[in-house]
Amino acid sequence: MRDRSAPRLLRRQATVRSAEQTFRIVASDAIHHAASALLATRLGHYAPRCRIALLPYDSVRTQEQMATGEIDLWLGARSSMPPNLRARTLYEEHFLCVMRREHPLAARPLDLDRFCALEHVLVSPSGGGFHGIVDESLAALNRNRRVTVSLNSFLLVPAVIAGSDLVATVPARLARAWTQQLNVLAPPCEIASFTVMMGWHARAHADPAQIWLRQRLADLLI
Repeated sequence: MRDRSAPRLLRRQATVRSAEQTFRIVASDAIHHAASALLATRLGHYAPRCRIALLPYDSVRTQEQMATGEIDLWLGARSSMPPNLRARTLYEEHFLCVMRREHPLAARPLDLDRFCALEHVLVSPSGGGFHGIVDESLAALNRNRRVTVSLNSFLLVPAVIAGSDLVATVPARLARAWTQQLNVLAPPCEIASFTVMMGWHARAHADPAQIWLRQRLADLLI
């Protein structure tokens, strides 16, 4: 059967390649690292005259910016995606543990007792938090851990981990990107995974450049 959408797609791609436009994407640093940064590295090939801005997530301000057209895409967990946005799933994410390569426990799988006895790093995007999804998972098992370092960015984790015996539990796509410098291990208990989605305002749904942007990102990740 003939694909009638192909000519439209080719015309759209040709239009974007010659367009001059700035795309603005909001996400956490971990999701930017896993998703939108990949698009940024290929933008010169896809659309050499376009630009891309990767911006930090702010739950209140971002919704206002989506409504006014200041932001094109919002990438985030399904649980944080505002119901007034149109949305599409990008990927499923789970968690892995990272520690320095020379860590005394790096050579064997983590069990629950060793994991709970370690001192932990937690990433709190809003800053200063010492309780997260790992603690909720441990509480369900009547266990707990000691979080001694709270960071506001996942990208600080390697520098802190590399010079200490601390352990961090981070999104798997980040952990795998650090395998050259850190040891990556499975967590010793089940930690709820999450779905990463991209959301956009209804006014941008039929815009050719916005359709192109969403499709390019989806093609890279799905």
